[in-house]
Order: sequence, then C-alpha cells, then structure tokens
Amino acid sequence: MPFQLKTPARINILGNRSDANEGDFATITAAVNLYAHATIEKAESIILEQIEKDSTGKKNVVRQEFSISEIPLPYNGTLDLI
Repeated sequence: MPFQLKTPARINILGNRSDANEGDFATITAAVNLYAHATIEKAESIILEQIEKDSTGKKNVVRQEFSISEIPLPYNGTLDLI
C-alpha cells in the first residue's frame, strides 16, 4: 500500500525556524502556496521525479531511476535531496 506525503513550502526571512523552539530567538517565516509531494511504496528501484509547470502551464518532468545497489545515491546536481 503506497504512503503519500504532502508538505507546504516555507520561506524563512529571518532566522531558522528551529531557533523558535529554544524561545531565545525571533524568526519571521511565511507559508507560500507551493507544496512538495511524495509517494513511497515498496519497489525494486528508487525513482525520483521533479515536476514543474512553466508559465504556460505545461508540465516538465525530470526523472531518475536508481537500483538498490546504487545506495548511497550520487550527488550530481539534478534532483539532489540536500
């Protein structure tokens, strides 16, 4: 059974939002109308997709597929997670 995630994007204008957990620092954070989505399910490979819409509304998809033996995944500047 697939597990689906959705999280809103946030913009930290001042400070790190984790600073507010300590109570000593001020932060200014804004939520925007952008979301990240993920679907996780059992598979034989890892598939990363980035879907963007251009100004005309056309979807552009960048897709990379890796076998389990390729873990840890390479950092190549496309779809890197950090």
